[in-house]
Amino acid sequence: MVLKEKGVEFQMVESQPHTQLQNELHPFGKVPAFRHGEFTLYETTAIMRYVDEAFEGPALQPETPAERAQMDQWMSAVNDVYYDAMIRRLVLERLAPMIFERDPDELKIKSALPDIEHQLDILDRRSSRPCLLFPGIARLNESEG
Repeated sequence: MVLKEKGVEFQMVESQPHTQLQNELHPFGKVPAFRHGEFTLYETTAIMRYVDEAFEGPALQPETPAERAQMDQWMSAVNDVYYDAMIRRLVLERLAPMIFERDPDELKIKSALPDIEHQLDILDRRSSRPCLLFPGIARLNESEG
C-alpha cells in the first residue's frame, strides 16, 4: 500500500511465512519483506519509513518531530498492544479452521474482547475521527454454529 501511495512501480512476489524464500529475506521467516536492488528490509515500520524517504512522491510521514513521534507512538502501540488482542486472539482464532485446520479457541477469543473494547475506546478518545470498523467485524465475535 505504501508503494502504491508513493506511486512507485513494484513487483509483488507472493510468499508464505517460513518458506525458503521468506527465510532468506527475513531472519524470522515472517511477512512482509522488501527488496530494493541489493538492499533488503523486513518489518512493516522499517519498510514504510524507507519507502517514504527513498522514493519520490507525496510525503507519508508528518513534517514535525512531534508529529512523527506521535506517529511512532501509535505504530508502536499497534505492534506491541493492539496486535495481540485484535489479530492473535480474535482474527487468527476466527480464521483458525482455514489457516491452522483446527477449531477456534473460544476462551482465547472471549479473553480478547474486553481488551479490544478498551483499545478501541482509547483510539476513539485520542483520534480526531471515530474509529470506524467494517460491519462484518461483528461476525468475528460470533461463534460458529
